[in-house]
Amino acid sequence: MRKSITIIIGVIVLLAFLAWLGRFFVAKISEKQQHLVDIQTEIERMGVRQQNLKDLEILFDEVQQRKDEIDSVFINERSVVRVIESFEARARELGVELEVESASLPTASAARGPEIQLHLEGSFDALYRYIKVLEVMPFQISIDLVNINKRSSAEGPGWAATIRLTVLSFLSQLP
Repeated sequence: MRKSITIIIGVIVLLAFLAWLGRFFVAKISEKQQHLVDIQTEIERMGVRQQNLKDLEILFDEVQQRKDEIDSVFINERSVVRVIESFEARARELGVELEVESASLPTASAARGPEIQLHLEGSFDALYRYIKVLEVMPFQISIDLVNINKRSSAEGPGWAATIRLTVLSFLSQLP
C-alpha cells in the first residue's frame, strides 16, 4: 500500500510537472505568436510607408515637371543667360549669325522685363524665320524694334537686322 501511494504521488507529481510544463510551453508559444503578430503589423506599416514614399516621389516628380514647365516660361535675373543662350541656339539652327549688342535688367520700379538688343546677319529668309521663331519662344516677349537692311557690297552679301525686344514673362523675385 505504501508502494502504491508512492506511485500515485509520483504519478500526480509527474502529471503536475507535465501540466506545468505544458502551461509553460503554451505561454511561450502564445508569447511568440503575439511577437509574430507585432512583427506582421510592423511589416504592414512599413509596406504602407514605402507605398506612401513611392506615391510622394511620383507626386514630387509631377510637381518638379510642372515647376520646370513654369520655369521655362518665366525667367528671373539668374535665368537671363539661359534666355540669351536659347536665342543663340535658335540662330545657329537657322543659319543666322547673332550678336547680343546689349542686355539690361529692369530697374526695381520697372514693370517690364529685361531689354535685349540683337544684331543678326544672314539671308533674308533666315532672318525672317528667326523673327517668326522669336514669336513662338516659350517665354513671352515684346518685339519693340525690327530693322532689316540689305548689306552693302562692301560689307558682303546678305542681310542684317537689329532687333530690340523685352522679355515680358519676367519675375524679379522667383522662389
